[in-house]
Amino acid sequence: MKAFQAAIEADPKHADAHCKLGWLRQFQLKDYDGAIKAYQAAVETDPKRADAHCKIGDLRDNLGDYDVGPAEGKGLGGLLRSHKSDLNDEGHSAI
Repeated sequence: MKAFQAAIEADPKHADAHCKLGWLRQFQLKDYDGAIKAYQAAVETDPKRADAHCKIGDLRDNLGDYDVGPAEGKGLGGLLRSHKSDLNDEGHSAI
């Protein structure tokens, strides 16, 4: 974790380091809020970073958080809100 933090400190726009820090927080530390923040930092640094967008979506889906904001994309948030009736009781697609 220190290596990723040092890379980010040296270059705050290092999207790969933000993503890897997010992965570490998510899977090793079970720090889901910290993971989302790290993935969001990667997206802010590189908006075309598809893996970070996907990781935010997957993590929020696993946490049952479907109320996404502009950082995750208006399209995804609108899609999820418009299809909430298609979700089962666990928040997964019933289609």
